[in-house]
Amino acid sequence: MLRDVGLTQAEFAILATLADGVMVRQRDLAIHVGSDPRNIVPVVASLTDRGLVEVAPALEDRRVKQIRLSVEGADLLDTVQIMLAPSRAKFFRGLSDAEYDQLCHLLRVVYSSAVSV
Repeated sequence: MLRDVGLTQAEFAILATLADGVMVRQRDLAIHVGSDPRNIVPVVASLTDRGLVEVAPALEDRRVKQIRLSVEGADLLDTVQIMLAPSRAKFFRGLSDAEYDQLCHLLRVVYSSAVSV
């Protein structure tokens, strides 16, 4: 399904992580997607070349790269989310809306805890 829109799993993970639109340091982005910071460089470069993310130097240290989802990247991410909706609904069909919301909340807590370690 991701291949249909020209994305790899790693590229999708980065776009999804950047969905809130804030600038994220490249090193932090690598941690969030569970990748070695060196391995994320070519993935970010590919997304940048395609106009899906924007890269800028950090204000406090211009050697540090910060990444943000571009308008084009947000549009593509929206398209992918719409494409994934039926599969997601089928996968979670055994949960009520409240249970699904609770699961999402608990996974965010676990994820935040794991990332901050």
